[in-house]
Amino acid sequence: VPHTHMKKRVLCVGDDEQRSEMVARVEARDELVPVEATDVANAKASLAEKSVAAVVTAHELPDGTGMDVINAVGSAGAPLRVSCSPMHRWRRSRQSVPEK
Repeated sequence: VPHTHMKKRVLCVGDDEQRSEMVARVEARDELVPVEATDVANAKASLAEKSVAAVVTAHELPDGTGMDVINAVGSAGAPLRVSCSPMHRWRRSRQSVPEK
């Protein structure tokens, strides 16, 4: 198992239930470590603090939308993978994502 500092950070943004599912999927991959945020403001603070390799965000957030998170990622300047969708769609589609 890689050390935490060698793992790629994945920002998971959503409510408790959404983040719980996101975090479980991220933690299932040895090379990834989740970073949790509850809203756009927390996500922006996490992005400013340390870089992430990917972002998974719910669309509806208490202080905005997942698109606001995506815009914050774009402002950070580093290209990375982003997933933003209604959680019911993400849950349905996640089974088609191949595990590596």
